[in-house]
Amino acid sequence: MWLNKSGYIKLGKNVLWVVLALSMLSILMSLPQVSAAKADQYIYRNYTCEAFTDSVAWTAVTAKNAVTVKSFNWSIGTACPGVKNCDIRSIETNARYVNIVAGTTSALGGGYTNISNRTGGSRFAGYLNQTIVADTNEVYGPVYGCGDATTPNTCSTLGAGYGVRPWNYSVKLRAGIGAGGNKWRLIVDDFNVRYPWCWTPIIQNVNVTPQGGDYNTEFTFKVNVTNPGATTNVYLWTRTTSGTWEQEGSPQACVNCIKESLSFPVTFAEADIGNKEFKFNATDGVNIMQAGNPSTLGTITNECLDSEKDCIFTITAVSTATGAPILTDEKVNGVTSGATEGWGTNWTFSVYVNRSHGGAGDINLTLEVNTGEGLKQMGRQICTAPCNNPKQLNFSVSNFTCNDISAAADGAEYKFTATNLNGTTTTTQTYTIEKDDITIQYARGNNSISNRSGDQITPLSLRLFDTDKFPSGAYISNGTNVTYSVKFNAATYESKIRKTDVSGYANYSFNATCTPNKYLVGDRAWKGETESTVKCYKATSSPILNLTIRGDINLTINTPDGSQNYTQEGTPIIFLGSSVDDCGDALVTTVKYNATSGGNTISCNNPSQIGANAFQCIYTTTLSNIRGWYNVTMFGNKALHYYNSTKNIGDPGLFYLFPKKKLLNPVAIPTSGGWGKPNWNFSVNASSGDLDKALEVNLFLAKTVNPTVNCRDLSPNCVAKTATSCVNCTGKIVTYFQNFTNPSPSTTTIGTWYYQFKFNDTELTSTSGTDNSIKITKDNTNISYGGSGNDSNVEIEGITGGNRTNLTVRVLDLAKNSYNVINPNATVVFKLLYSGTQKVIGQAKTNATGYATMLFEPTCADGFVAGDHYWTGEINNTEPNYNISRTINLTIALDATRCSQSVSVDQIITPSETFVNKTFIVNATISSTGGTSNNIYANLSAVSVWQIQNELKSLSSIAQGATKTAAWNINAT
Repeated sequence: MWLNKSGYIKLGKNVLWVVLALSMLSILMSLPQVSAAKADQYIYRNYTCEAFTDSVAWTAVTAKNAVTVKSFNWSIGTACPGVKNCDIRSIETNARYVNIVAGTTSALGGGYTNISNRTGGSRFAGYLNQTIVADTNEVYGPVYGCGDATTPNTCSTLGAGYGVRPWNYSVKLRAGIGAGGNKWRLIVDDFNVRYPWCWTPIIQNVNVTPQGGDYNTEFTFKVNVTNPGATTNVYLWTRTTSGTWEQEGSPQACVNCIKESLSFPVTFAEADIGNKEFKFNATDGVNIMQAGNPSTLGTITNECLDSEKDCIFTITAVSTATGAPILTDEKVNGVTSGATEGWGTNWTFSVYVNRSHGGAGDINLTLEVNTGEGLKQMGRQICTAPCNNPKQLNFSVSNFTCNDISAAADGAEYKFTATNLNGTTTTTQTYTIEKDDITIQYARGNNSISNRSGDQITPLSLRLFDTDKFPSGAYISNGTNVTYSVKFNAATYESKIRKTDVSGYANYSFNATCTPNKYLVGDRAWKGETESTVKCYKATSSPILNLTIRGDINLTINTPDGSQNYTQEGTPIIFLGSSVDDCGDALVTTVKYNATSGGNTISCNNPSQIGANAFQCIYTTTLSNIRGWYNVTMFGNKALHYYNSTKNIGDPGLFYLFPKKKLLNPVAIPTSGGWGKPNWNFSVNASSGDLDKALEVNLFLAKTVNPTVNCRDLSPNCVAKTATSCVNCTGKIVTYFQNFTNPSPSTTTIGTWYYQFKFNDTELTSTSGTDNSIKITKDNTNISYGGSGNDSNVEIEGITGGNRTNLTVRVLDLAKNSYNVINPNATVVFKLLYSGTQKVIGQAKTNATGYATMLFEPTCADGFVAGDHYWTGEINNTEPNYNISRTINLTIALDATRCSQSVSVDQIITPSETFVNKTFIVNATISSTGGTSNNIYANLSAVSVWQIQNELKSLSSIAQGATKTAAWNINAT
């Protein structure tokens, strides 16, 4: 082995350079670009292929710690030898893989070659398909591969685009790296790229039989044609060696040929004696030309398959007996050899006959033909002696049958035999009796309509005419097969064979079916043709004709199915059905649904498609849809199908549509207000789909949920402000007014009231009895000065009956917007305000005009403070029927000169609650009347267990009309 294993790690870079040097040496020693000779071509499918190899120098070496990817550019070195449909069959790289780290094992796929171009995509063209153990088999290859251990690869690239642009391929070599304790590294070398070109050969494999003969001999030249999908015109050319090429006969056309052998029979003249060479060339319908070459092999040209493979044949002179008749210019239908006509044609055979030097006697001329069963005499004529000058003798033969059609490759032959007293002369030439040419004439069925359902027959008829039949053609009446072909889809024909009758008609009772082939609806081409297998007549075809396939629509209604009834504006009606064609296959149609009740119709015309062929239409009924029994009809329509409908009915109907009664949007205005507010507005939107019943809309009110008291039974009762009857009404607003005045609102009226609208139907259709409510409160009021007591002067006296005054206010009920504040009356509390405190001095009730008057007569015992003060009238929170309100401050002057000095406790303030062992505070307000009071003490007494800090408080003196406060800290134990 050329690599020292023990030196891998030690040598490091040196090992790498040794490997690289050997890689380059291997490249330098590799063969140059190789092109195979003609003998290396081979057949693959309908292609001729030849492999070529390019030398390359592509290398990738794994870096010390990373994967290495090297990029190269490659253009194919050898162009395609063919001229048509060139493509590359595969791409293989000749690669070597080297593991350069001792003690490691490289992984599968650790190195590879990737090739791509703009048209061929990206594929693997080489792939390391085994592990490499550095201490055992550290070198793998060189070996050819196409990435067959992975995908996508270049093992098979026909039709993949690699031959479309065979240049500027992008090549990437990847040298991977291991991980952890197995940190292998690779050298990846590519030395060669092997690629077989494949192409459509067009013409190949030519020969001539025989390779030598006299000039009367018929030489048959053959060539194989492979050119699928095209019409190939093939030409035969001959020349004397180094002479000018001349075309022999007419070209032959080969349609869609695959390895088809064409024969060219040729006879020559005395002037052609000697060696001649031949070649073929060809063109097809896309102007691609394949040229032949007479003698050079190993090129684009087609090699000869004769014994010498030199495309040369030899023509010799004809030997004749002395004095025997001379035969020249023998012909059949105007040509010496190779005439080709149908068996029904009138054949004309002719030859020139005359005596030769020394000849004697009449010349008896016989025509014989051999169509495969030996020579048969077809006529005899005499050229009477001396017959010195060439005389043309003609024979007409019109009794060939289709049994005489030339079966052998060399065709039929005709032979003239001329005999005189000196001897016999013969000449033999070949000709070909072929099938007669015919035309197929249209008779019936073009543009007809064929219904696919059941056995509905569409007559198709064609007539066959033999154009070759002597003397002027004839209709074929011998039971000849005509293949009728009708397309069952856009591309594929289904064929049936019918025979001609005595008049030449071939009639086909066409029946479009669902099986085994389903005839798709639409315009379908049809034709008649005679196949090449027909014994007597050439393959031919009628013009492409047309017929139209139509189908049926079969509908199924799934819902409604009679198991459910519906209500106006309730659960939607789901129309669901499906459609199939007459073959039972899913069919997408234009579907609509109708539900009918008498003269009333519910139409659902825009269903949604569900799945392949189901159609759902969801219809939400309205009050305009008349209640009653309904039956359902489904309609289906589609182009090229017959319109259809189906019904789903019941007795008396499939489903019943119940009327909808609804009360919507109940509204109360206001939702909150005083009991005295007049005309509370209650309204609702009422609708009924019932034609038969006049329904009454009633309002129920109560201070409990689900009220059961009709507002007409309340006191005061409600008043309907609109008509309350609903006869098939829609969106009718019904309004009631209700008042809540009452002598005792606090006990009967104030609070939350629930209201509910109800139809007087058996179902008691109603609004919610819990969601809709109003809140009735105390009436809001406004208190103003009533005309007496403001700016008054009052003397405080020791006893009543002295100086007095009336304090008057007036109350406005804001809810009623009225001063009539009775039933019930409002209680007004009068207060005297002075020195930051206030004192209730009396109260009075309102009268029918809203006035409340209190007679104010203060005494010294009342503890009033002399001086200028304010007084007010107010409704406080203890009033059960009216909300709090208060007058502005009004003035009053008190004179206390008739009263002695005294003190009084005007106000004590305590917390509403307290906790045990927690300190709380009690405040008291103390005033002086009748003058200034001196040496004032305030004492607070409580239960004995409470702890009061400083029970006795000294307040010193309090001036007339002034106040002082005292505060005590108390701990309730």
